[in-house]
Amino acid sequence: MKVFHFVPFYLCITVKLFEAMGIEVDDSLPLRLVLKYRNDFGKYSPARTRSDYRHDGVTLVDTLASNSKPVSTKQRIARIEVQRSELEVLLREIIADDDVEDLEEDHMMWKFQHLRNTSENSGSRARANSSRSIQEAVQNGMNMIQAPDVWDTSSREQNPIKICVVDTGYDLGHVDLPSKGITSTDTEFGTALKDGDGHGTHCAGIIGAIGGNGAGVVGVNPDPSAFSFHISKSLSDNGIGSSSTIMMGFQGCIDAGAKVISMSLGGGPKSNIASKLFKDAYEQDGVLVFAASGNSGTNRLEYPASYPHVISVGAVLDNESYAEFSNFNSQVELVGPGVHINSTDTGGGYDVLSGTSMAAPHVAGVAALIWSYFPECSNHQIRNVLIRTAKDLSPNSVGCNEKTGFGLVQAKAAYDLLNDYGCEAGGVDSASSSAIGGCNQISTMKTAAPTRRPTKQPTDLPTFRPTRQPTESPTFRQTKKPTENPTFRPTKKPTESPTFHPTNKPTERPSNSIPSAASSGIPSSASSSPPSEQGCELFELDLLTDDSASDTLWMLERVEGENIGIIEIGPGDNRSLENEMFYEGASRHCLPEGKYVFTIYDIKGVGLQVPSYYEIRLHGASLAKCVECNFGYYDMTEFYSFGRGAVPPPSDDANWVDILVEDFDDGYGSFNGAPGYDVIYKNTAFDRNGLIRIQDGRGTNVTTGDKSSISAVNIPLHTFHSKFRIIFSFYAIFDADDRFCLDYSVGGGITWIEQKCWRGHEDFPNNMWVDDFQYEFWTSNTDKLSIRLRCAADSNFDDIYIDKVNLQGWTNTPFSVFPLFN
Repeated sequence: MKVFHFVPFYLCITVKLFEAMGIEVDDSLPLRLVLKYRNDFGKYSPARTRSDYRHDGVTLVDTLASNSKPVSTKQRIARIEVQRSELEVLLREIIADDDVEDLEEDHMMWKFQHLRNTSENSGSRARANSSRSIQEAVQNGMNMIQAPDVWDTSSREQNPIKICVVDTGYDLGHVDLPSKGITSTDTEFGTALKDGDGHGTHCAGIIGAIGGNGAGVVGVNPDPSAFSFHISKSLSDNGIGSSSTIMMGFQGCIDAGAKVISMSLGGGPKSNIASKLFKDAYEQDGVLVFAASGNSGTNRLEYPASYPHVISVGAVLDNESYAEFSNFNSQVELVGPGVHINSTDTGGGYDVLSGTSMAAPHVAGVAALIWSYFPECSNHQIRNVLIRTAKDLSPNSVGCNEKTGFGLVQAKAAYDLLNDYGCEAGGVDSASSSAIGGCNQISTMKTAAPTRRPTKQPTDLPTFRPTRQPTESPTFRQTKKPTENPTFRPTKKPTESPTFHPTNKPTERPSNSIPSAASSGIPSSASSSPPSEQGCELFELDLLTDDSASDTLWMLERVEGENIGIIEIGPGDNRSLENEMFYEGASRHCLPEGKYVFTIYDIKGVGLQVPSYYEIRLHGASLAKCVECNFGYYDMTEFYSFGRGAVPPPSDDANWVDILVEDFDDGYGSFNGAPGYDVIYKNTAFDRNGLIRIQDGRGTNVTTGDKSSISAVNIPLHTFHSKFRIIFSFYAIFDADDRFCLDYSVGGGITWIEQKCWRGHEDFPNNMWVDDFQYEFWTSNTDKLSIRLRCAADSNFDDIYIDKVNLQGWTNTPFSVFPLFN
């Protein structure tokens, strides 16, 4: 059976999601797909289709291919457009088509945003156009990576090398950038040698701003005679592109003969087609590819950085400490300077920016600089030498870690190692040289006993030595302010009776208490059964939109493992999409073992504006978070649940506030009982005053449990609570397997949902007081909450006595805000 590596949601479910949320979708708008052919029969040909060769009739695939856009002729990749009405037919044809290897959505990608360090301009674009004639200075970042040490001391001849920048373009004519020998790849976004954004120009300046011209800044490769640029404009002047335009630009780099490629961009899911493209470029074309790890400050795997044949680059501050915005994960391999980086900008000016977008070209530039002195080495050997000579920044020098990888790239150390021991210092190169990426990369290095070789005699070529004038940059600091919330203090004192203090158990979340895909009007194959015995991990989402709430949508789905399908689509309430007001909500799920994707959309393509945020967590650890960040049309996070058992992290009582406190001293109080034999108010029992006794088994069924229960109905909620906690004391006289349960209902109507049931002799002891028994639970967003305590025993000789009930809500205070770089 043929398996395609695209998530069906992106092709079929997107439309259904929009329709379910009340958003009208234009049927005439085509879907853009990326198609990879297995052989030359399916290879893109603008003049003839496969039917000309095969004589087997023209299929829809043939028709689309004849009008397709080539992405990589060498790799047999093309971009096609298909109408929604044709999608089902196309998928059926492709499944049966032996010439088609893979199909994916042409998903969006974008530049990694950056912080502009201009206090007086409040984040506005503040180009230093008035400083075109500033005295040339070597920035501190260059000193951090030892680039000037190579310029000053190298005695070897450089072999010109081509460096490719895949980004928003290049400001041709800038006084501080090379203007000769530049090749380029244009896409649908216009000519590559113009840059309407500045991001690409800034990255190019870090790599190759001209040195010795008395003005501006100096790049890692300051001598324009020792290298040349290839520029691929794969992103628009708004910094937005797609997987197909990135691959087009990347293939343009390969076709132009580039040996080092730098990409400060990402977004979207992992792509099997792109992964194969990068793999072949590494193994067959011998290139080195560097990409920014991402700026969300989480362990999110961004692509292309996280492909094994791409070197993922994180960022450090100017004091060599880890930059908190830099993504940390198993694929981070090296780091470079990424804060307060002054480089070239459009219009002949300069700009100071921060982000992993700035770190990646530092490291790519070092690779090109070193490789130009040692052209006989393979890409694999250069990569391993950069790893071996990186400055270890891990705590206590323990080696490679997820935050800073093998460390800060060091040009002089890499040069010296190769100069002393030759290419073998990076391992014995062979056709089997493999790439893993991240901290495991060094394990792929096949070593031989290196021998120190004689140093080459100096040549008569002039050596470039720009004046070294490090600038002083202010230290980047991220501050977090603690939030203040009222502290809960129980009103009743514990008795001297023996008490039972239950331990936290994995939270169970029955499927009927979660807004499901089915309830949203979208079919799903996801299981509606409770988590398996192997356990689950708690997934949490907190979200506050900007004032265009109707523009925001999100989806959680399972993409690998059992029961693949949509888990929830949000926002989950019944708000009108015409209402342009803020929306604040939360979602909680207990996820069994498997792979999941969370995607948040902005249908206008501007992300979340002021004042907004979202964060997703798994097992208490942050997966992704965003404060007022422009992620474009969507932001996506792939993650795994390992089914460890969902034990939420300990809660800070300062965040819990009382919603209802009832001690039953004066009767039922806030609760409605069913007076009669099943529910009786007791003035005293078991040495306590003010109790409610519930008995009998007529509460076994959740829909008919009113006769054996007490309930507090339509409790008003005056603020948003992302979760709730019930604390109560009870005395049970139960047989084995007798239960009592907590039910809840949201909104004004009463439709009880069974949240949790506890079994006697298993979840609590019998015939003794259990004080301050606690349980946390989650609901959909609501302004009214009803709760019910229900006896589900099997006879009227089974009793449970309730002494007190305290319902609390978690105040959904946003995490401390610090500058993010998206």
